[in-house]
Amino acid sequence: MRFSHFFQATPRVRARLAVLAVVSCAVIALAGCGTSTAQQPISTPTLTPTVAATPTARATPTVVFQADWSHGAGAWKLPPHWSIQHGALVTDGMTQENLLAPYTVTAKNYRIVMTARMVDVTFKTTSCNNYFGIVAQDSAGSRLFAAEAACFGPLPYHGDSHLTAADGTGNVWELIIGSNARTYRVDVYGNQAVYYPGGAGSIGGITNAEPNSPAQIFIEASQVKLVITSFVIMTI
Repeated sequence: MRFSHFFQATPRVRARLAVLAVVSCAVIALAGCGTSTAQQPISTPTLTPTVAATPTARATPTVVFQADWSHGAGAWKLPPHWSIQHGALVTDGMTQENLLAPYTVTAKNYRIVMTARMVDVTFKTTSCNNYFGIVAQDSAGSRLFAAEAACFGPLPYHGDSHLTAADGTGNVWELIIGSNARTYRVDVYGNQAVYYPGGAGSIGGITNAEPNSPAQIFIEASQVKLVITSFVIMTI
């Protein structure tokens, strides 16, 4: 009987134990999930700093030569018909000789800036013997470039701007300068040169086979009365 009762009771006990086991596992599983959720940190993406591209800054122009006529000609060797008056370089309208600046440019990239006022022209009809400008030559005396205002008649001094390369090619632009002071500028980059004839706009550039430096710089003037108040060379 005990044996029989044991076998009768055993299935019930086993059923209860099975239920308890399932419940226990469920409780343990829930506890385990809760523990796991509490302990596992939330994944935060790592922020990678973005470095913005920095534009390459242009070099600040540096003055390497500046004319000072406040106490006379100084190092400038003046040809006939050139003089210093009231701190300015002046031509009398009869000159046909170029004036060498007392500085040789050796930089690859440089700028020449000249402020000048044309007072009068020698020929009262349009003539290409009336001109002035900036000329660069190499050490052998060969032209590198010429940036000129030329072929003027009487007021309002209607003429042309010329930028000429070593081989004689170049650009021409019509120009009316009047009798006010204007700033004439040449920018040189290796074997290229760009001319700004008295204003912000340029007449384009020229390209030589060889670099435009070393260079001897001349101020040229022919048959014009000219007052030059500033002449500066800088690296760029």
